[in-house]
Amino acid sequence: MFPISWPTSNDTLLDHVHASVLKEPAELKLATHLVVLRDKLEPFFAEGRYQEALVELAALRETVDAFFDGVMVMAEDEAVRVNRLTLLSKLRELFLQVADISVLQ
Repeated sequence: MFPISWPTSNDTLLDHVHASVLKEPAELKLATHLVVLRDKLEPFFAEGRYQEALVELAALRETVDAFFDGVMVMAEDEAVRVNRLTLLSKLRELFLQVADISVLQ
């Protein structure tokens, strides 16, 4: 088993994603979907409706796949790289509200 760590670079993540730094259509789409989904999931988490939340999160699959197919996360431009890592961190935070699968063995 490989240890899981986050983040995978020495970059310091931001408190929020900066829309002005988003360049690629796939990262814009993911950022937009995360904002909408975060608001939609808030009552699910508050009410303990984790299965429903997970179904909603699973609907992001195509968007996430397109992001990884079309976006170089570890860009040379530090501002772009940190923004992309922050975007992925926000996605991770949503999933962690359902379950932390990294602790499964």
